Amino acid sequence: MEEAKACQEKALAHFLAVKDSVNTGMAWRNIGRIYSKSGTSDSAVVCYSEAIPFLSEQNRSSIYNDIGGIYKRLEQYPKAFEYIQLALISLTDKNDAFPVYLNKGDLYRQIGQYDSACYYLFLSLASPNIHTRSGANQSLSYLEEERGDYMAAFKYMEKHLQLRDSVSKAERSRDLKNIERLYNYNLIEKGHFALERKVNQKTFQLYILLVFVFVLIIICTIYFQRFKRINRERYEKELRLLEQKQHEKTQEHLGRQKGKIDIFKQSPLCRKIETQEKINDDDWEKLQKEIESIYPDFAAHVKKLLPDADIIDIRLCYLAKINISSAQTGRLFCLVRSAITKKKQALYKKMNDADGKAKDFDIFMINFQ
Repeated sequence: MEEAKACQEKALAHFLAVKDSVNTGMAWRNIGRIYSKSGTSDSAVVCYSEAIPFLSEQNRSSIYNDIGGIYKRLEQYPKAFEYIQLALISLTDKNDAFPVYLNKGDLYRQIGQYDSACYYLFLSLASPNIHTRSGANQSLSYLEEERGDYMAAFKYMEKHLQLRDSVSKAERSRDLKNIERLYNYNLIEKGHFALERKVNQKTFQLYILLVFVFVLIIICTIYFQRFKRINRERYEKELRLLEQKQHEKTQEHLGRQKGKIDIFKQSPLCRKIETQEKINDDDWEKLQKEIESIYPDFAAHVKKLLPDADIIDIRLCYLAKINISSAQTGRLFCLVRSAITKKKQALYKKMNDADGKAKDFDIFMINFQ
């Protein structure tokens, strides 16, 4: 058993080296079966699990069935049912179903569900495989013995023994063929060893080339990152200078506008607006010209935020721009202060899509360009 396992492990190492996925899966399966026969159940399950990804659906079905048999032997019946069911689902050939039927029938026998056990065991009797029929007769013999029908148990056991004798003869013939095959395998293995040496040499040369390429990529990456960092720093420096110049121009422009507003607030027109209860259309027109001269296209910019603004809305914005109080604004429009406050709140909401107070509107218009 140990020699067989060592041989399969050696074969597995070779198949992994040459990336032969099909034979890799079969080698894992064979090692799993060796562990299973030696009673090392945990190792068998591990090897079977390693084999599954490499195998076809047909071969996976037999692996699932073997794992189910292991859990059945360990009396872990829920897991046994799970894997036997997977074996049935994975079937691709109806002839492969008979060993699964045998395993499932014997599982039902062990848990005392004799009707279900008989159903699957009778199905497995139709198998063309002599091993499966022998196992089915043996399990049926145990079942009838457990049910107390010793005559039926004797008949099934007699049939099992007859089939087992036939199996023994077939196995002896198979063993002779296996010895011959093993001899041929040793010859092939010598050839594989020579080939493996050549593969290892080529692999070493490939590794050297990959290391060289890897080092070259690292050097190029470091150079590129350094070049990229220098360009980014230069760009950020130029951007900061540009932003600084733009900020200085903006502050200078705002300073000029503030100076003009301060001069305007000393004008007779502004004092009139701040003190009188009413101003005429000429005064409104002069106020418009003053605001537009200091803040070009002020009304047009307001119209973008308030497309439906009327003359009252525009004039209210002019007054807020030069910081005229809500109380004085109400006197100029012949409205109470609360009405002006509500009007400012409504305009602020339209312009900013958010609620705000009258003071928020005044601050917004003072800073509005």
